[in-house]
Amino acid sequence: MLEVSLYMNERQQMGCLLVAEQIQRPDLQAPKWNISIYDREKLAPGYWFMSPYEHIDQKSPGKGWIGPHIYDDEGELIWSGAELFGHMSAMDFKVSSFRDTKVLSMIRPEVREAVLLDDAFRIVEDVPIDGLNMHDLNFIDDGKHALVITRGVVNASEELSRVTGLENGKCEANFHGILELDTATWEPVWNWTSYDHIGFDDTSFKYGPATDRCKHEWDFLHANAVDKCPDGDILLSARHTDTIYKISKETGSIVWRLGGRKNDFDASNVNFSRQHDVRCRSQNETHTGITLMDNAKGEDPKRPTSAYSRGLHISLNTVKMTADIISHYDHPDQGYTNRRGSYQLLPNNNVFMGYYKFPFVGRPLDPPDVLSHAFTRTDDSTMMNVYVSWNGATEVATWNLYRTDATGHAEATSLIASKTRTGFETTISYDGYAKFVLIEALDKNGNLLENGRSQILTNLPAQNMLTSEVVAEELWLQQIGDGVHIWLSE
Repeated sequence: MLEVSLYMNERQQMGCLLVAEQIQRPDLQAPKWNISIYDREKLAPGYWFMSPYEHIDQKSPGKGWIGPHIYDDEGELIWSGAELFGHMSAMDFKVSSFRDTKVLSMIRPEVREAVLLDDAFRIVEDVPIDGLNMHDLNFIDDGKHALVITRGVVNASEELSRVTGLENGKCEANFHGILELDTATWEPVWNWTSYDHIGFDDTSFKYGPATDRCKHEWDFLHANAVDKCPDGDILLSARHTDTIYKISKETGSIVWRLGGRKNDFDASNVNFSRQHDVRCRSQNETHTGITLMDNAKGEDPKRPTSAYSRGLHISLNTVKMTADIISHYDHPDQGYTNRRGSYQLLPNNNVFMGYYKFPFVGRPLDPPDVLSHAFTRTDDSTMMNVYVSWNGATEVATWNLYRTDATGHAEATSLIASKTRTGFETTISYDGYAKFVLIEALDKNGNLLENGRSQILTNLPAQNMLTSEVVAEELWLQQIGDGVHIWLSE
């Protein structure tokens, strides 16, 4: 079952997203989603992990919605990390297994770093990797190792360059590589470069004369996904050759190619191009199962290979060298996503496309954010609206609103309202007036969550501060103040 297929259209990719505005956190401008749920009982548990961006080569802080975000199944914001990372792009944002724990992982392309966060959204690893490619940070072997793609700009030899049509000179091109890293030290344990194994004659990404392409780091390969198969060999996806390569871990040689100009398989029923997120799903002596996001169309003039973008689950017979589609999940609007994308197989066998979905418990260290505002009604009575959110907290079921004094003394604190959490920001309305308030976050069992008590907040004043409720509150505070002095002296 296709659980969610999240595609950004061209308008959204250009930065014209609708954003959800929060009253008490106007700094958070997360993308807003229109959601249709057709069978709630069949949804896999978990949250969406998404990282919208505007420019591939971002040089300076961008709009408020750029960066890592977490959402629930209703499309409601759970966490925005846009400010944490300065409104800079965060690529491949997801939950990963890192040695003995689960972490949030991402790539920061502008500084070429792999970044890991814990469940309190603290950075626990911040690892610069020379030449790190933005596409894939893939933890393998129970998180003990990680696979990444690296860029490698090389002036190819005249012999290799001759394939491009250059009669003289060398072609400057990006020959991507692969690193396998030991995550205890982040030192390489295996590396591979495409320079010795993939030539220019594989590419379908050609624009203008060869003399122009070869002057500016020709991206003839554009590797964008890397994975390890059960037999230890490596799968590499290259968007600009429309090919998936199986690479021998032992020798570095190409074992086979699926797709592209040098396809080793009889794949008359399998057609894909400009693909992303290739993963090795199963393997035995005769067959290999892989999944991928078939974009089917890029941003170059090459003709589409399918009527729309889709997810593919492919079975490869590696003895007879044939390929067949096991299942496909089509773009819901029968359109194209020209860049990026994913195919995630969820634990209940649902498929999530576009971004990622994982179970996760967020435990932020900062207390909830609260804004309280008093209003004067037309009949001169007073009421309050209290706006509360807690960036990153996943376990809040109920908000309790307390009236208190400036010190928060227990004897002066009383519960005046409760409200079930309703989305990222919950509004609690109270008929009456309290000058000082605080909020507590409770879990589904009614327990106070760690760090779930807000700071004491002074109400923003009403238009009329002489109503009976306001006057009564001031008298009460004076009485409480006298009482506090007595309590303290005791």
